Amino acid sequence: MDSKSRAATPAEQRSAHLTGVVTQIVSRPGSTWAEIVIDGADNLYREIRVPYPLQNEDGSVTRLSAGDRVGIFVKPEL
Repeated sequence: MDSKSRAATPAEQRSAHLTGVVTQIVSRPGSTWAEIVIDGADNLYREIRVPYPLQNEDGSVTRLSAGDRVGIFVKPEL
């Protein structure tokens, strides 16, 4: 069976690719977060914070600045 005819698993059905803009880097004692405004999201879900610095799929570390456009892949942990 090739990947085109394969049915999506429940986790794949609940995942999403989003885009957004980094608005600020927030530092608190013991942690640092990147605040991202998601394009087209409802007000309740517009801003998210992710641990900073970010780690790419290949393991490299990415540093962001306010105003950077980002792509985000969101999926549930099972």
